[in-house]
Amino acid sequence: MDMPSLHDRGVTVLCTVVGLICQTFVFGAFAAVMPLSCYIIRKHGTRTVGNWLRYCMWFMFFTSAAYWASCVASACIILHAFFIQPSAPVASATIVYSTVPNSMILINYAVTDGIVVWRAWVLCRRDSGRLLYIPLALWCLACLSMAATLAMRLAITIVRVHNDYKMEPAQLTIGINIPQVSSFALTLLTNIISTALIARKAWKHRREVRQYIADAAGRGHKAESVLALIIESGIFYCLSNVVMVVSLGLRLPYGTVADIYAPVNVQLAGMYPTVVLMIVSMRMTMEESTSDTTKLADTQRPPTPASLPVATSPGSNTRENEGFAV
Repeated sequence: MDMPSLHDRGVTVLCTVVGLICQTFVFGAFAAVMPLSCYIIRKHGTRTVGNWLRYCMWFMFFTSAAYWASCVASACIILHAFFIQPSAPVASATIVYSTVPNSMILINYAVTDGIVVWRAWVLCRRDSGRLLYIPLALWCLACLSMAATLAMRLAITIVRVHNDYKMEPAQLTIGINIPQVSSFALTLLTNIISTALIARKAWKHRREVRQYIADAAGRGHKAESVLALIIESGIFYCLSNVVMVVSLGLRLPYGTVADIYAPVNVQLAGMYPTVVLMIVSMRMTMEESTSDTTKLADTQRPPTPASLPVATSPGSNTRENEGFAV
């Protein structure tokens, strides 16, 4: 393969560096959240967070870190092969192999969507019933699409390496677009439906939630309560997926906006379950806010006449007054 022109090399490096910088900011926030979440889960999450959820949190952090490290390595090698010591074979090999981590990181999406479905199931199992099987089925289909994407990407890489990076399998290159688009579409649908079911529960119990937020405002925790409800319902992550799907159609002179935003969305997909698990451990969920509101209402309820103490005169008979007291 011939070395690309100077302009093409410059644009490739520019897009790679911009995407890496944006990803680094998000991954830095992820790395900063991890120690705090570990402390909170260790302190408060004995009964609320199971061991398997902790393992998922650490697994997603390490996969996100490995993906970020692979992007840094690819950027350094491309910069070296394009400008410092030009080498067409090294540049071609780097571009071919860098697509494999992009497909393997789809595992993060699968785990994140699974946690989103799990939270919807825990919160809405009494209200939504069989409707919860819809996001569960979509999640299973999304996992199958991601597995097909990874398998086809590995097959394309093997064929290109076998042909010295000079030929792409046309059928696989075109065919991989189907599972790729399907996985993003199914992920978006899974999050939209799960978010809608949780929002339906929030709307059903809106008076209790409003009362809880109003009570929390007196203690200075209104912002935290609102943020907990928003993050737990998956709105932030759902909006990120919408931006990801829209960016696939926004063309740049070379590539699409998705080439820059995809690494950012990967890190958000890894960070979102960690934040949710941290909130669950802090007992800032809608489930517990509803129960807290009920307890608050019980404590603020005025006493009934039957529960009031009966005053007795010094000379009255105690047995006569026992019938008025409960």
